[in-house]
Amino acid sequence: MKKTSLLILVSFLSFTILSQTVKREYYDYRKTQIMAKYQVNSVGEKNGWFKGYDREGILIYDYNYKNNLWHGTNKVYTTYGGSRTLDKTESYKLGILDGPAAYYVEDGKGIGRYAKSKGSYKNGEKNGKWTFISSYDNYGMSDKWAKVSEFITFNKFYENGTEIYPDGEHKIYFLPSKKIQATYQFSNNYKSGIWSTYHPSGQILETITYKNGKPVGNHIIYNADGSIKSKKFYEDYEALSDLYKDSAMTAFKNHDFETAEKFFKKMKSSDARIMNDMAKAKTNREQKHYVESIKNIKSAVAGIENDIIMDYYLQVYKEYIIDIDTKFDFLLKEEKTKEIRLEFLDYEDAFNDGILNKEDFEKYKKLYGDYERALFEKEAELAAEKKRKEEELAKLNSDISIALDLYKSDNVKQVETFFVDENGKAIMKDSFIKGKNLYKKSMLVLDPLIKEFNNETNLESKKILGKSILDKLELLNKIPKSDWKKLNKKLKKTEDLEEIKVILNI
Repeated sequence: MKKTSLLILVSFLSFTILSQTVKREYYDYRKTQIMAKYQVNSVGEKNGWFKGYDREGILIYDYNYKNNLWHGTNKVYTTYGGSRTLDKTESYKLGILDGPAAYYVEDGKGIGRYAKSKGSYKNGEKNGKWTFISSYDNYGMSDKWAKVSEFITFNKFYENGTEIYPDGEHKIYFLPSKKIQATYQFSNNYKSGIWSTYHPSGQILETITYKNGKPVGNHIIYNADGSIKSKKFYEDYEALSDLYKDSAMTAFKNHDFETAEKFFKKMKSSDARIMNDMAKAKTNREQKHYVESIKNIKSAVAGIENDIIMDYYLQVYKEYIIDIDTKFDFLLKEEKTKEIRLEFLDYEDAFNDGILNKEDFEKYKKLYGDYERALFEKEAELAAEKKRKEEELAKLNSDISIALDLYKSDNVKQVETFFVDENGKAIMKDSFIKGKNLYKKSMLVLDPLIKEFNNETNLESKKILGKSILDKLELLNKIPKSDWKKLNKKLKKTEDLEEIKVILNI
């Protein structure tokens, strides 16, 4: 019996949680203009389809949800003049882009809308093949060729959001003619082979050949009629380097560095840049040049495995460490926080690239950590001091305000007059307890001080002004009642501030 009851309860709860309700939202309180309608589950989460409308009642948002997260195919439309066109379509899995997507734009030339980009996402990142269409600059072309080359279309490839370059030939096409605009190739992520571009007529416009990402041979640019506009030749240094390598290494091992440098300059390969890189590193002590040079030299050392070159590499590295020691020490002493942080990031990159040794990197890491901790403590101390001053300032303002309010209440009170306002309520007037002139003339002295106090931002200066106000209030409050009448008579006859101060002894 207990098992049966439990099964019934579980079934009931499952039905309750999975049950769907359609909710509606409106633009107006009369509920005549629908804004959205959508499915929700028993706990009020969007779950199922969602339809959003503009004020004309046209569907513009066609979404799908699962437990309040986008899930499935979502479409967004653009409306104009009572009609709609598709703006974009995307696929989601529990709130994350995953699956096919397409984004549409108006061509601006009266032809219509087209998919500016189309492809797929995986875990929120572009993945696989994406096709793009973009406008083509056909300015200056005849109407015949301009009409067939309004756009170009091409593909890009992605892996987890990063663009990759698959081996083989790739093509770009003119639209709407679908004729080839360009052909190009990649091999091992490097530009490779012949790269060509074409006129809409099919006439060749440019050719250039690449080898391991570098131009080699002829680079020719043509005029629209097929004649040559310009021509440039790029030497294939990798092929030439084999001719010089043995001679360069022989001279290098014999310490004939002048001859070796001549061959190295001709070779241009990664291991042949050693002499040039060493010269660069020694003459230009900037961090980026050091890192680039040492990286190339280290690569050369690994490739050649020559003790002499290794000695030179260690020499350059030693100079590199001396320089960054000096620079980092200077930045720390000058407390140049922004530069310190940027410099340490450079050291971190150099360490990750295998340029900076772990022991040296740990040294800078500790120095940087100590500086950041000291900076944090200093900032915390400054923040505490700022807060203390703000609290002290607030108390000072409050003390002066209270003292002035008390002085006024001791001198002025409100009394009813014979006159009444439009509602029959008695109109009040000021009654001066110690005499009108005694209060008003004392305020003539206090008002400039009060104004200066209110405008002052420096705490110490404000304290001095506040004390002056309080001291004068204290003297005014001590005037005996027996002197009130006499002082009022004297004060009535003058408006001179200095004379008023003498009469009131303030």
